[in-house]
Amino acid sequence: MCEVNWDALGTWVGSIGTVLAFVVAFWIGIRDGRQRDKAQRDNEAAQARTLIIEATKGAKESVWHTATVQVTNYGTLPFLAVEIERLVVQWLDGQGPWKQTVIDGRRAVLPAGESIRAGVKVYGPDGDQIELTENHLVSAVVSYRDQAGRKWTRWGNVEPERVVVPEIPQPQPPVQGHKIKHV
Repeated sequence: MCEVNWDALGTWVGSIGTVLAFVVAFWIGIRDGRQRDKAQRDNEAAQARTLIIEATKGAKESVWHTATVQVTNYGTLPFLAVEIERLVVQWLDGQGPWKQTVIDGRRAVLPAGESIRAGVKVYGPDGDQIELTENHLVSAVVSYRDQAGRKWTRWGNVEPERVVVPEIPQPQPPVQGHKIKHV
C-alpha cells in the first residue's frame, strides 16, 4: 500500500500557490500600467480634440476656389503651427486623386475661440480647375501643436493622432585641451 507524505504534499501546494500569487500580481501590474498609459494619452489628447475641421465644396459660379476648409479652436488654450495640409476628396464615381493647392492655410498661433479659413483649388489631369459635385465627399488633414508642444494631425474630425518627432542629436562642440590649475 502506498502512503501519502502529507508534509511533502503541503510543500507542493504552498509552492504552487506562491507561483500563482506571483503570476496574478505580475498580471495586475501590467494591466494597471496599461490603464495609466491609456489615461495619460487620453489627457494629452483632450486639448487636441478641441480643434474642429469643416470642409465645404464651393460653387463654381460664385467662388474662385474649389473648396473651403475652416479650422476652429473651440478650446481655452491656443494651438501653435496650425497648417491645413490638404483637402481630402473621396470620389464616389472612382476618379481622382488630382493635384491641389491650399491657399493661405497656415497660422503660427490660433488663439482660443478663433478660426483659420483657407481656399483649396483642385486641378484635373489636364491642369484645369475642377468643380466638386455630389459625387465628391470632402474633408481635410490638419497638423498642429498643442500648448505643451506635442505635434498632432487630424483628418476631418476623427480622433487626433499624436505625431512623435524623433529628436535630432545636437552636435557637441569640440573639447579643448585646457588644464585646470588649482591655486
